[in-house]
Amino acid sequence: MKKLFVVLMLILSGCVKQKVTHIDVYYLTTCGACHALKSELTRYQKKHSALYVNYYDLDDETSLKRYTKLMTQLNINENKTPLIVAKGSFVKIGYRAQ
Repeated sequence: MKKLFVVLMLILSGCVKQKVTHIDVYYLTTCGACHALKSELTRYQKKHSALYVNYYDLDDETSLKRYTKLMTQLNINENKTPLIVAKGSFVKIGYRAQ
């Protein structure tokens, strides 16, 4: 499994049993890294039912407004995808498939 993904899941889970975790993923339909991440998350969700992922397509105006507001709140000046947000504060920008 990908190093980033393993680290992300360990941080989010706090190493406890079946703690429900919600993450938000902001993506573009033309982004190859976004598709790779979505595929990896889908596979992970099949084995771990406590993970809930909300996907926000940045081609959608409502999602884009949400993304812009979040970036301002978190004081992030990069506009890269995918953007992974957990617990409203843990942020990972970008994804590299291994």
